[in-house]
Amino acid sequence: MDDKLYLLCTIFAARADITNSSLLYDQANGNFTQECFDALCILWPELMDPNGLSFVFQQGPSDDQVQLSDPNDLMMNLLEVDNKLIPIIELEHDIVHERSEKVKDFVSKRILQLEQDSLITFDNILSNWLRRRILVCDEFNPNNVLFNEPLWETHSKDDIKFAQWISGIIKPLSYLNLRSGSKTLKIKDFENFKPVDIINLILGNINDDEYNLSIDASIIIQELIPYLKYSKAYDIFLDIVFNPSVFRFDTAVNYYNFRQLYSLLSNEIPIEFKEKLEELSLKIIYDNSANMLNVTSSSELEQLLTQFSPGTKVKSTSLTANNLKWFAHYMNLCFQGYSLSDINAICQSSEQEQLAHFASMVKGKICNSQSQQTIDVISNLISESKIKEKQIFTNLTIDKQISIFVEILLELGEFDLLQNFVTLNNSKLEENVLEKYFWNFFNNATNGLKSRPEIKKAEKTLQLMDVQNSTVYKHLHTLLKVADTLSRYSINLGKGIPFKPCNIFEFKYNPSKLISILLELNRDLYKDVANSMNLIDQLVEAMQISREHLDRESEYNKILVIHIDHALVNMDFTFAFQKSKELLRRDSVSTYWATVFQVCKFINPNWIDSEVPTEYLILQLELLGDLLSVCPADGLDIVVSQWSGAELELSTRNLIDDKYSIENMGSGNEFSQAINLLNDVSNSFTNFLSAVNNN
Repeated sequence: MDDKLYLLCTIFAARADITNSSLLYDQANGNFTQECFDALCILWPELMDPNGLSFVFQQGPSDDQVQLSDPNDLMMNLLEVDNKLIPIIELEHDIVHERSEKVKDFVSKRILQLEQDSLITFDNILSNWLRRRILVCDEFNPNNVLFNEPLWETHSKDDIKFAQWISGIIKPLSYLNLRSGSKTLKIKDFENFKPVDIINLILGNINDDEYNLSIDASIIIQELIPYLKYSKAYDIFLDIVFNPSVFRFDTAVNYYNFRQLYSLLSNEIPIEFKEKLEELSLKIIYDNSANMLNVTSSSELEQLLTQFSPGTKVKSTSLTANNLKWFAHYMNLCFQGYSLSDINAICQSSEQEQLAHFASMVKGKICNSQSQQTIDVISNLISESKIKEKQIFTNLTIDKQISIFVEILLELGEFDLLQNFVTLNNSKLEENVLEKYFWNFFNNATNGLKSRPEIKKAEKTLQLMDVQNSTVYKHLHTLLKVADTLSRYSINLGKGIPFKPCNIFEFKYNPSKLISILLELNRDLYKDVANSMNLIDQLVEAMQISREHLDRESEYNKILVIHIDHALVNMDFTFAFQKSKELLRRDSVSTYWATVFQVCKFINPNWIDSEVPTEYLILQLELLGDLLSVCPADGLDIVVSQWSGAELELSTRNLIDDKYSIENMGSGNEFSQAINLLNDVSNSFTNFLSAVNNN
């Protein structure tokens, strides 16, 4: 290219002259020289909008240096656009040439500086140019690695190798710099780092003993995996990161980081490295499973091991992932407190040692949980000994294991086995003996939950009793059921006196008293009258209370009164009103008039000015009218007086702009409930006055 045209090109580039630069580029007819191309890269201002250089990608430069077909015409076109450049053209040839060479030398040196120590090149000329441009901008402003993203978004689609450089170097570095704050890295420095250094940069020196950072999934997905894909540094990464000294599982964070890295990498790592990843990971799990169980559960360990290929070997051992999975399975079921290496040690031990381990495990398991499930677990363990890869007690025959199992069950008085024995041998046990044990277990129980040991024993005893005579002991089944139900609530018989199942019989002649105690400590139950009556019915059946001594209708009235009282305690006027209406519709309720009267004069201190909302005042008037029909004579004056006061208060209310209306108190739900109740209210005033006149 002519020196004058080259100087014009450098001037246009230096002042980011998009119009003239693109004109020169377009009219070069594909013969835009590499020197001009480099000048655009180096001299174009670093902070100018990168979209200004988009014209470069409209056509590619040529490698040859063929003279332009008519440089004079091209120069004239450029000067027509900007005549201030004419003095440059009029300079003597030697001066123009000298200046041109100086600029070329400057640009060339900058290119060499950018490429120094770099092993990254692309086959595509535009890719190399854009990489240099990215490095130029990054040298000036390393805080914005993605500055030239508009340029590569389109171009990277045409060059896979360049796109890999963007995704494996540029983008991970941008995320890393964003996390690092002021400690930003330049692209050139990042490129020249060794893989081990970059891995430590991304993960934060994960192999340090004091490392306690939680690795976010975004770091792995956005930084680590793209870099590993680009650098092919999987071997290095696996060797320095996936080893038992890094992942000791001594903290929850350490275990979390392992799970994060393994789960995300296992789906992305090339197949040729997948086996190594699994082998190293299994070695980590095997060596540090004891620590792992301090931060997670054996069931999670079992679930984790299912993610590995069954035949993958544990590095430096003959064990496979499938072996470890079964070890973890048994650890979860009956070897709590053992590690994977502990289980493997049992497998390798002598017959006498295995016998001691088996007996200890069985006895501990049964003592810890006397249930059919426990028996099933141990039975399955024995049965699975037929399969080699599932064997734990390799030197004990199945018959020997069964013999030990049965002896321990009998020694501990396990009732499941006893029940099976009775059924299979058609034996009959003395009912009075079974009843004695039932009451011993029940009375010694400190909690009635069916999961508690003493209750479970009582239930198993009852099952044996049912074999003798199933119809006689129906009430005891109900007793266990109601004990279980009551024990799910908070109940105290006094300060520091917890409720025990045997206390149920203290309420044989007043079961509603137990309901009252129940509601005192379980505030959410006051709305569930049906639940209370269900408990009453169960108590009556469980304690075999005669209906002659306990009328259900009268008991229901008592329950309603208890629930009304607790509704007021919980400031629930609406519920108290509803149940008061229900109570007054029933027979023989005059005894409870005082409870209803409390509803009629109830005031919630949280109401505005401690005044009864107008809607509730009307409901109280309604209730007073109903109360008059059941109120004893000595209570009439009190009821009438309360009515008068409520009626007077209502007459003073401004019903058009009522500050005491629930609607104006901001409680939409409460207002809706009140309106629904008001819709059912009769003409209280008329009813009440008529009642007064009649009395």
